[in-house]
Amino acid sequence: MEKNKKTKNLTYIDMKEETGLSLGTISRYYNNGSISKKSKKIIEDYIKKYNFTPNVGAQIIRGYEKCIYMVIPKLLDNLTFNKIANKCIELLKSKGISTYIVEGTTDVNVFMDTVRETLLRRPKNIFLFPPTMTKELEEFINSIDANTIVYGYDSTNKKSINFDSYSSMKKMVTRIIDENDGKFKKIIYFGLDDYNQCFGKNRYQGFIDAIGGRGIKHESFKIKDNSLDEIRKIWENFNKKIDDDTFLICGTHKIFAASFLAKQILKKNFMISDVCVKNVFDDFKSYDYKIFIDDEKIASAFYSLLYSNKNSSILIECELIKVYQE
Repeated sequence: MEKNKKTKNLTYIDMKEETGLSLGTISRYYNNGSISKKSKKIIEDYIKKYNFTPNVGAQIIRGYEKCIYMVIPKLLDNLTFNKIANKCIELLKSKGISTYIVEGTTDVNVFMDTVRETLLRRPKNIFLFPPTMTKELEEFINSIDANTIVYGYDSTNKKSINFDSYSSMKKMVTRIIDENDGKFKKIIYFGLDDYNQCFGKNRYQGFIDAIGGRGIKHESFKIKDNSLDEIRKIWENFNKKIDDDTFLICGTHKIFAASFLAKQILKKNFMISDVCVKNVFDDFKSYDYKIFIDDEKIASAFYSLLYSNKNSSILIECELIKVYQE
């Protein structure tokens, strides 16, 4: 009897705290997902010890209509995601809506585990910032039983917000070529590889289509992980390739920031572009051209989707991306 009284209100959270397993692992166990033999044994030992039976009503914190969860990979490590999230939070706060930030990682599998843990709280609304999009992640997102909005990737089964990476890059590179005839002899693209559809493949294709048929010497360098370690490795390889007569097109803001620092350290004078929301680099004329991501427009689009009854996608078209020269 004492044992039953002791276990009456046990939840997944209690299991997590005693076993040291993540909520994602516990959730996968109860949903026939893949977990290690060791984790499975730990869970089954806990079940036997307490005669534990999941109580959906007790083990979750039910989300309310006027709150939204945001799952963001490495919030402090991604300026664009950070600024967009903050702008959305400001707008929601002005409407009396609470926001909960959940920090994930750039690893897709870990990101999905983070979302699973968040879903245990049964949120009514969830805003996802996927680090990239794979078939497995897309299928997982489509299975979510909540009002879901995805940033950066088009979705046919969920609401989504994206800006036209392809057209904005093509427009900027075309403008660079047209306005700087004779100022540079070579143009280098440094960005993410095709693994990342929106921020990698689409931006690179915009670059290639702008260059096509113009007779301009060009090279490209791509990385899968938008990390400083990967960026540093590329710089070690093309340091001697980039001279004052080069224009460097940066596919991400982190690549721009690292390349701008290298430019100062190496005392080189090549031209450079950025792609980001408004930030401190705008005050120092750090770049020559920039694709400006308007976080206010994205926040407005997010809010309009939040209460929409349709799973529609909003594409922030090229005219909403300000391309300008300092």
